[in-house]
Amino acid sequence: MYNNPMNMNMKIILSFIVVAWCSFAYADFTNYIGMRFVDIKQGEFHMGSCNGGAFLYTLPSKASDLQLPRTSSMLCPCNSSPDPQANTNEYPQHKVRITRHIQMGQYETTVNQFRSFISAMNRNDLLTPAFNATNKIADQAVTYVSWRDVMDFIQWLNANKPSDDKGNYRLPSEAEWEYSARAESVTHYYFDDNPVNLHRYAWYHANSNVEGPFVVGKKIPNAWALYDMHGNVWEWVRDWYQQYQDATQTVDPLGPQSGAYRVVRGGSWKSTQTDARSAARRPSLPGLRSNYVGFRVVRDITHQ
Repeated sequence: MYNNPMNMNMKIILSFIVVAWCSFAYADFTNYIGMRFVDIKQGEFHMGSCNGGAFLYTLPSKASDLQLPRTSSMLCPCNSSPDPQANTNEYPQHKVRITRHIQMGQYETTVNQFRSFISAMNRNDLLTPAFNATNKIADQAVTYVSWRDVMDFIQWLNANKPSDDKGNYRLPSEAEWEYSARAESVTHYYFDDNPVNLHRYAWYHANSNVEGPFVVGKKIPNAWALYDMHGNVWEWVRDWYQQYQDATQTVDPLGPQSGAYRVVRGGSWKSTQTDARSAARRPSLPGLRSNYVGFRVVRDITHQ
């Protein structure tokens, strides 16, 4: 049979891509309960979206004074294309510098890892019918965890680490989360602007046939080897929620000192393509437990 040289070349290229992608599945550190972490280098990026004209975001309370007017005339500081899907709470797009040396969790925290904390601390109060009904698979992203539950988990994680683990575990800041999700990309998703390929990178409403999250790490990671930064579960970050026009910090921003809402990032298995974008963000009450919100952990190694 005649072999088309172009087809053969394409097969070679595709094989190289597959090998290169698989080689990303490494970890720079694995901790005592099996959480894998990847080095995140310091740098700058443009946070948020450059055009928030499509949707007017409303807080889950009466907060019309915090809403921005629609606009379609904004320029894109990072030379990206305008994002017609953007919510007004994603702009103005602004430059942020990350100076801390961190390691980001390669995967969302799993059921098995969170159950280690429940067992060790005798936190049977967390084993509600809803928690048990959803969190059945060991390597599935854990859900039905509030922001406060996550703080308890992280406190336990730090208190019981072995002496040779010099890192400090915490939630990522919102800026660290987006910086890591983008992995030097300036597009709407970390792969490009077109959501037609989103199913290869994320679990979201269009390809989720179950009522709950999936096993972590089954989709294509970003350029920094982080999995499920788009979809699967919304992820808690450490910040209190604020509108970006109120933000004043540009170096390692941590958000306001207080507030009513925390922030979740990344979208979930039930989200639309809009909520799975790198810049998408939502305010959420810190006591919320649901089957679409989980978290991943940062290991802070700045002072090692």
